[in-house]
Amino acid sequence: MQGVPQIVAAALEATKDMDPDAKYAALDATAAQVMNQMPPRENPRLNKSLDSVHASGPLGRAHCVIHGNSNYKQTGLLQAYAAYSLLQQTPMRVGFASGCQAFGHRQLLGVLRSFGLVMEPVLTVER
Repeated sequence: MQGVPQIVAAALEATKDMDPDAKYAALDATAAQVMNQMPPRENPRLNKSLDSVHASGPLGRAHCVIHGNSNYKQTGLLQAYAAYSLLQQTPMRVGFASGCQAFGHRQLLGVLRSFGLVMEPVLTVER
């Protein structure tokens, strides 16, 4: 990914004086050299995730575990939900904020669960 700006700059410089048809052909050839096929799809049996959070206070402890799969799909889904949510309403918090602060942890978990990418959280509380 670090070389992408250099590739784009070189391609634009090489094609700046070409007519549009020749320019598109040259840019297609440059793009085909970089990656001319889709990356392999995620396998949910291999691409697993586990999120574990421990919390403690003066009189109790809690541990939450969320099992999931297909991390790239989770990322894409969260980005799509963020865009959808921003089109519908203002975020809960603006500026530098986590996804949970901006959109709500229950909403984000609900979206991931509705698409079958995470299981119901396992919560253990000791009082």
